[in-house]
Amino acid sequence: VFSAGSMRYSVPTNALLDAPRKPPSAAAGAMPFTAEVMVSPVQISETLGAADAKKVDEARITVSEKGLNISAEDDLRGVSLGIPATELDVLDGMASAAYHLKSLQELFASIPKSVVCDIRLGDNFPMVITFEAGKLKGMYLVAPRITEE
Repeated sequence: VFSAGSMRYSVPTNALLDAPRKPPSAAAGAMPFTAEVMVSPVQISETLGAADAKKVDEARITVSEKGLNISAEDDLRGVSLGIPATELDVLDGMASAAYHLKSLQELFASIPKSVVCDIRLGDNFPMVITFEAGKLKGMYLVAPRITEE
């Protein structure tokens, strides 16, 4: 693990598979996303930070023609934020997926506040978050939480 200030980078010491693997950027480039939004991480981080990860387990991110909605709530408690389409740098497509709340809180807290994040996702599909801050290029690939009845 390498860290500098609020940035942290982890590299596995042992390969998990003997076969050659695609780097995450190549894998992310091949995914069939149905929605894309560009937004400041500050609004998302503040909303996620207001949710109690001990009481609410997941956050749902929804992109629609109305804008971006982030909801971390259950039947009794939680927070929700809607960012209208007019306040987003890019809004394209529709998708909705749930992700582990604590992981999203930590992820968005680690992104520099001065950047704009490019978020791509699909219905119950991994989400890819990319950003650039000077010479630093960051990308997160986040697995969704899928529940079946």
